[in-house]
Order: sequence, then C-alpha cells, then structure tokens
Amino acid sequence: MPVDTVHPDYSRKIARWAKNRDAYEGEDAIKAHARDYLPSPGGFEPEDYNRYVVRAKWYGATARTVQGLTGAIFQKEPVIEASTAVEDHLKNITLTGVSAELLASTVVSDVQLLGRYGVLLDYDRDLRRPYWSGVPAECVINWHETYMGGQPRLSLVVLKEQRFEMRSTYEIEVVYRYRVCFINADGQYEVEIYETGGTEQNRHMMQVEGYIPTRRDRPLDFIPFQFFGATDLMPSIAKAPMDDMVDINYSYFRHSADYEHGLFLTGLPTPVITGYDLPEGKRVMLGSLAAWVLPPFEAKAYLLEYQGHGLESHERAMTNDKIEMATLGARLLEEQPVTVETLGAVQIRHSGETGSLRSVANLTSEGLTRMLRWHHWWNGDTENIDDEQYSFTLNTDFSTTRLSPQELQALMQLWQGGGISKETLFWNLKQGEIIPAENEYEDEEAMIEAQAPARLPFAEDPEQEDEDDEDDVEEEETEGETEAA
Repeated sequence: MPVDTVHPDYSRKIARWAKNRDAYEGEDAIKAHARDYLPSPGGFEPEDYNRYVVRAKWYGATARTVQGLTGAIFQKEPVIEASTAVEDHLKNITLTGVSAELLASTVVSDVQLLGRYGVLLDYDRDLRRPYWSGVPAECVINWHETYMGGQPRLSLVVLKEQRFEMRSTYEIEVVYRYRVCFINADGQYEVEIYETGGTEQNRHMMQVEGYIPTRRDRPLDFIPFQFFGATDLMPSIAKAPMDDMVDINYSYFRHSADYEHGLFLTGLPTPVITGYDLPEGKRVMLGSLAAWVLPPFEAKAYLLEYQGHGLESHERAMTNDKIEMATLGARLLEEQPVTVETLGAVQIRHSGETGSLRSVANLTSEGLTRMLRWHHWWNGDTENIDDEQYSFTLNTDFSTTRLSPQELQALMQLWQGGGISKETLFWNLKQGEIIPAENEYEDEEAMIEAQAPARLPFAEDPEQEDEDDEDDVEEEETEGETEAA
C-alpha cells in the first residue's frame, strides 16, 4: 500500500472534521462550500441559488463558543513545573515562535472542535534541544498500535505535512510530505520522509530522508507522539464536544436562508394594474410626485402587500436554534436571566458544560505533562522518563464570580473572630478574585508591610489590636491620675 494510505477511522471522520472546521472559520468558508451545507430549493436556476446563498446569514456560535470555553481555561495561567534548563525552551517550544502555553491553547481549542489533536516531540541537532510540533487531526492520516505485555504501544504514525517551494521568482508551489514514524524490526524508533516526485505524467511517491533519532547516541524505543482527545489520550477517535453545536449551527443557517428568501419575496409591496394596457414604451413611476391616470372606467390599481404569519415559523425556528445552542454550551450566547439567581442556581445551570470542559482540561494536562517529562528526559535533565517533579497543569476553576460585599464582610469577621487563619483568608480572597491570581501569600504580606503605617487591616493581628487598645486605655488613665495629682 502507498505511504499516503489513510486509516479507516480517518476516512470515516474527515468529512465531519471539515464540517466542524468550516463552522469555526465562519461565513466565508461556509458559503465557499454552500452546496455541501445548503440544499437548493426545487426549480432554482444557478443564479437563483447564488442569490439564495448570498442572502443567508451565518450565526457564529461555534467559533465564539470554542473561543469562550478555551478562554475560561486560560483565564488563569497554566502551572508549569519545569527545570531552569528548559525555561527558554518553553518560550519557543516549537522553534517557530510559539510558546508552550499558546500551543496548549491550540490543543484545547482543537480538541473541543474536532475531538482530536497530536503533538510530536523531535530533536534539533544544530540547537541541541528538543522541540514540539503540533499536528491537527486532519494531518494524522494513519496510525497503528501493538500490544506488549498487555499494554498498548504506538508502533506507527503517518503525518501529512506541507511546505512551500519557490519554482520561479514569483511562483510558489505547495509540496506535500509524509512523515512516517514507526518502530522498526530492531525495536527502534525510525523516521522516513516521502514526497511526491516524478513528471506530470508519472507522479510517484519517493523517499527523500530517513533517520533514527537518538538520545546520547542510543536509539529511542518508543514513538514520542502524543494523541489528545476529549475522552482519552488514545489514538482512537471519539465524538467531538462541539459536534451537536455545529449541527444546530447549520440548522440555523438553513432556516436563515429560507427566512431571508421569504423576506426578499414578500418584503416590498408589488404594484398591480388591472383593466388597462400600458402603452408601448411608457413606464409607470412610483412615488408621491407621480400620478397615475387610467382612462378606462373599470381600470384599477393597487399594491399587493404580504399579510399573514407565514414567516413567523422561520423566526421561531431560528430562535429555538439559538436557545438550543446556548443549552449545549454557548454560555457567551446565552441571555442572562432577568431575575436574580443564586450562586447555586448558576452552578447547576452550567454544571454539564463545566464538567465537560474540566474533563478536557484534565486530559490535556495529563498529555502535556507526559510531553514535558519526555522533553526533560531527551534534554538530559533526568534519567527518569516519567520524572514526577515535572508537570504541566491547566486551570480547572472556571468560576468568574467575585466575592460579594456581604461574603467579604462575613469572611473578614470570621478571620477577626479567630475562626480561620490568615493563610485561609488569603486563599479565599484569591479564589474570590479580590487578590490577583499570581500573588503569593508571602509577597502580599510583604507589600502590606511596605505600606505601613497606612496599611490595610489584613496584616493586623486581632489579638494584638486588642492589646494595643488596652495599653492606650491604661496610658490615658495614668495621664489622668498625673493631671489630678
């Protein structure tokens, strides 16, 4: 079989991924492939269908939802436990100017949209450092697992890549390459790269490069490629979290096309003249300054205007689509309740959404942690490929509710009454977004001390404050007795 052979699951999913990707890209991508998503009504000529498509509106729910939920995870910076030796690596983890945090954001976004993403770890011999390459789902065309000791082991991954070549001064050609990562007969990780070569009449796949990656002159015995999914980190493909959202988004697009077409046909009144033959070459002008004179007594003129409720069904359908999209996770599109909601009601209303999002964040953290540990190992920072001192943890606290004045007052009273420690008070203020997330307890206390004497009561000790008050009272009594003497 040729090297560009695709996995059966890839064949089954590629159309779905294209549909979701177009929904994320928006109106231009949708209308460029309109016949895939918007059936032509019966009797339409090509020009009629083109106008039908132009009038339709795309509602950008998919992109806004993915961006909003990704933003919820990255509203707080990831916690990355790494050695100082790779701090600069994390700022440019791909050697293309992309940081580790930005790549993590791309992983989360694509996992929500397509349910799949991949990251390959490689080594640059010139710079003498490892680096990561992000691989979208559409570019992982084939894979295979074998089992050793009852454990699955990735034995093949084929990646479709593209690069640009200058054929002349201005002509740029896209060249597709296929990177085959596999475990060879000796149990070693090996890479082969193929390109399409030959003449226009005789195109064929030819190998242009091949090598065996090593660490300290020893071949690797595994493929350093990590799959990311919405439900697990395995090569198998699961349903994407946004699939249902995308389907309803397209339903809205079709309803919008019918609605806008109906408005076009019925929105403007149509003049009607009966019992009168318009002389050849004469035009009927409309407007308050134009008078119509119809000689025959029986001639009539009137405006035919649409009346009725026919378009309301389309309006209701589009409204229901919006509500259903909001229910499926578009929190940014959901209208806020007019009545006051309790915190518990808000949490219950969004529990399904945040539960799915938290699962994506936790799985992505697990996969990125594995990548970071491989990176340290290949960089020579540790001999343990699963060194637990290194980790990459994404935020799973998506609450944006600040402490209310009443909650803040109750918290302060609890601390002043000795019910909680200053450390616990600080933690609650940080969770309630009163104190910036990046501030640590020691730093905050140092800043408070630096502001003395006009400092906040946060650094005061209630017991010490009571003792100071007692000392002031004793001093006043002593002064009174002295004046009396």
